[in-house]
Amino acid sequence: MKIALVFLAALLAGCVSAPATVTGSMLSLDVSPDDLFTSGTGKATLDFTNGGTTPLNNVAMTIYDAGALTAASCLFNIGSVKEGSFISRSCAVTAPDVIEQDVVTTEVKARATFEATLSGTASVSAMSEDEYRIEQAKGGVLTTSPVYVHDDRRLKATVSFSDKMPVVKRPDTKLYMYIDIANVGAGRIETIGADAITVSESGNFASSATTTTPASECKSTGGGSVCVKCPDGSYFFGSTDITNCASYNAPAASSLDIKCPAQKLYIQGSVFPRMTCEITLPADINYLSGYTLILSIDYPYEIRASHAVQVRR
Repeated sequence: MKIALVFLAALLAGCVSAPATVTGSMLSLDVSPDDLFTSGTGKATLDFTNGGTTPLNNVAMTIYDAGALTAASCLFNIGSVKEGSFISRSCAVTAPDVIEQDVVTTEVKARATFEATLSGTASVSAMSEDEYRIEQAKGGVLTTSPVYVHDDRRLKATVSFSDKMPVVKRPDTKLYMYIDIANVGAGRIETIGADAITVSESGNFASSATTTTPASECKSTGGGSVCVKCPDGSYFFGSTDITNCASYNAPAASSLDIKCPAQKLYIQGSVFPRMTCEITLPADINYLSGYTLILSIDYPYEIRASHAVQVRR
């Protein structure tokens, strides 16, 4: 399901105001000259830089408020901007024919909108009760409460789980994954679409139905007290992991059942409501190690910049 993840402040001297810019995705606005006489014309230049590590799509720049000036043809639909790319566009701005004072200071405001994707991974580990008891008896079970943070300096997604890892698979086991999303940049975002967040899987089950061979059978074959009987009838000594056998063929991976709510998210302050996804583990799982989940969040973003202009009689 699609739930389909940097800001730089630059101060300009004199009469130029500080543009709202994004580290990695920066918009700047310049008006030249920025001291006009009535009816005079200047050139507004909008510069957009994608200094991030992923492409940005549907990039558009515009002067949405020219103040006391008039802007002509100042809407630019750019399209995609690759990482490390720089885009510049210019248009004309004209001072009014008449002003009431000798000097009027006005502000020209620009914005850039685009679509970005924040992505990252999380890891799930689980084991059956039998496997857990075996590992616990050997002193080999270490539990953790993993938290994964993915941050492109515009949006930050924090992924956590309801249980410690590895999860012990029981008939009534329910594992929940929590996704907390926040706007951590200087730009604007109001909503994330219901189809904009994706949680998919990319991993393989480490083992399936591993059975420890009784110690007596291991010793009778001339080995140690710990071994596993391989699919071809031979024995592998020193481990209970059937995947060590040369004749072992990994079973086809069963899919996790991942259910996330299809809902549009509205920002509250700088954060979005927590999203909770339910993960159902396969019933026949023995142990699952480092199974990778892929999180992808497609989102719209807006950054702004401004420039002060003086108009004289």
